[in-house]
Amino acid sequence: MKKLTCLLVALNLIMLSGFAAAENGALEEITLSHLEATDAYQTLKNDFPELADIVRSIQIDKNSISINRDHPKAAAFRKSLAQLDLEPKHILLQIKVTEVNESTGTERVVSRPSLFTLERQPATISVPSSNGKEMKITIIARSVPVIAKK
Repeated sequence: MKKLTCLLVALNLIMLSGFAAAENGALEEITLSHLEATDAYQTLKNDFPELADIVRSIQIDKNSISINRDHPKAAAFRKSLAQLDLEPKHILLQIKVTEVNESTGTERVVSRPSLFTLERQPATISVPSSNGKEMKITIIARSVPVIAKK
């Protein structure tokens, strides 16, 4: 009787592990080159909520996303991810800083800095102020990808 009980418990464990393996599917790790994995996941989750259940984990140290490669929409997820993970564009920022005199309504151009940067990289400019101090302005340019929904 003891042997039969042990055998039944073992069979149940084997069946449960089989169900878990089928539910998890085979994992595929996708490493991103240009976009942070957490940003990519958030974008896809917001734009395509039905794809969120494909993701099994995000590895921040590897900048990768592990997905269930057997999921019926895995190919669509890979394609959408590839459309997001593009090399950053070169950006030219042309800035005009104007000081406005509130009492007279006159404007005076204080500075016209221009600088080159990469998309998603911070660009900092320094602007003199009228009180002798300096203001620093940091800008991060991001394009918002548009993915056609099907």
